[in-house]
Amino acid sequence: MPSTSDNQIQWHSQYDNNNPPAKPEGFVRFIVISDTHSTQPKVPEGDVLLHSGDLTDIGGTKAFEEQLAWLGSLPHRYKFIIGGNHDFGLDDRKSWYTEKGKNIHAKLGFTHASPDQIQQAITRFESQSKPNGRNKYVEDEQIEFSIGEKNWTLYGSPWSPEFGGWAWNYKRGQEAKELYNRVSNSDILLTHTPPHRLGRLDVITDGKTHVGCEELTEQLEQGKLRPLLHCFGHIHEAYGTHLQTWDKRAEGHSQTLLLNAALVEMNTKMLVAESVIKLPILTVMRWLGYQSPAWLQVGLKYSVKNL
Repeated sequence: MPSTSDNQIQWHSQYDNNNPPAKPEGFVRFIVISDTHSTQPKVPEGDVLLHSGDLTDIGGTKAFEEQLAWLGSLPHRYKFIIGGNHDFGLDDRKSWYTEKGKNIHAKLGFTHASPDQIQQAITRFESQSKPNGRNKYVEDEQIEFSIGEKNWTLYGSPWSPEFGGWAWNYKRGQEAKELYNRVSNSDILLTHTPPHRLGRLDVITDGKTHVGCEELTEQLEQGKLRPLLHCFGHIHEAYGTHLQTWDKRAEGHSQTLLLNAALVEMNTKMLVAESVIKLPILTVMRWLGYQSPAWLQVGLKYSVKNL
């Protein structure tokens, strides 16, 4: 079983999904997924489930109801999720969906979403919390939870750099700077967008162009944000992990494990008028274990099947 480690972090690059590495005594197991796009892949058991956005194909009401019901049914004690640029019906800040998202749905031939009904589905998801656990949709906020004799902080942000005017988009530059200045330093950072040029987790299909957020990278490099774990998705073809050791000492963790946890493999032509092209799904299961003070394990399983 290929693995890599240093003084603080160890991760496995592959494992048999039917026989994953045993969870060491005293560890907390995190499952990290993203970009499920209305699919319901097999998810390993664990203590904490993290979802970094794009729950749906294009953010319709029924798609949200089905995804949230599926996520709510999973056995993990804690489940924390954010939105992404495909999650249209979630983004009604300043009436974005009503004024813009609804028109995009109409042009693509999709039924209009109901933000009110989607919020009701979120309420149902959160009400399904396990005893001594919590289900939470996180939107531009920091939350706290306790597990494994540790108090954790988590910040979730659904935003990504402007592309096509879809949900939760911002302009690069000043608007991005203002957004990430509001983000609180936390143990776990959930964003939909990857950072820019930290590893190759934001490289598109040409194999050389980085499209992640420059301002997010700036915040990390300057030490304003120093999570132990930074989870994201968005750039499907760049799924994988990268361990970043920081040169500048700052409050927070001296290393960050970055994970692009995108699950669905697809291209920008997925949506064609009223039809959705069925493309192969790449199942990438990641789990993380934490043991005080800072011992981290990650496992990945890659298997391809046709929808």
